[in-house]
Amino acid sequence: SYTLDQVVRDASGRLLDQRQVGLILESAAGIEVLRGTLEATPATVVRGNAVSVRRVVENRGSVALTGAPLRVELRAADGVTVLQSWPGSVDLAAGESNEAIFEFSTASLSLGDYLLTLSATLSGETRVLAQDSIRVREVRIAGTILSTPS
Repeated sequence: SYTLDQVVRDASGRLLDQRQVGLILESAAGIEVLRGTLEATPATVVRGNAVSVRRVVENRGSVALTGAPLRVELRAADGVTVLQSWPGSVDLAAGESNEAIFEFSTASLSLGDYLLTLSATLSGETRVLAQDSIRVREVRIAGTILSTPS
């Protein structure tokens, strides 16, 4: 803990007020110090093609984080049912950010909407930092058919 001397003077330098205030400085290391972004490309994908996922995590705190657990999850449209999960961890100095890019196949997915989430766990608390959505659609074939009568 520290003592802060608070002094108020007018423009000529004359002392108007003076107080001592107790001050405790703490380092922020809770889950609130992390910020994340998550981006899935393309947002609409033909079933069987790959989706590229870019995740960024930033430490906005004043202390380094070592081995901070992260998880990207693919969830059903209800946002609850986890279909795939990619766990990991990251070391981040204060003010530092970390980016990772990976791909996954949509071959085993049904047609429809899905939610991707990025979450982190610090001090026993898990929080979703970011999310994005994708839509898996069917292949549409367009063209002209010519036939010659026999």
